[in-house]
Amino acid sequence: MRMNLVLELLDVPGQLVKALEPISGVGVNLVTVIHKRDYKNENGNVPVQLTVEGEQEDLLRLIQRFEDLGFSIKKVHCKGCGASFDAT
Repeated sequence: MRMNLVLELLDVPGQLVKALEPISGVGVNLVTVIHKRDYKNENGNVPVQLTVEGEQEDLLRLIQRFEDLGFSIKKVHCKGCGASFDAT
């Protein structure tokens, strides 16, 4: 199953690596990363779009892990796994 997410990260060194670490920890494969540093919002955060693949339960655990770590999740789309929202 494939899932697309958009996270908002602080524009400071190490944030992208910190956001990528949980992916392998829950058994999910990273397909694509788009890091848009030129598109900072009013708070100085930058959007990072991730495409990941894995089993439904692993994808849902990844969302929970991001939330537990305090990442701002702006969009999620996972056709067929019951996770889809747009916070923008």
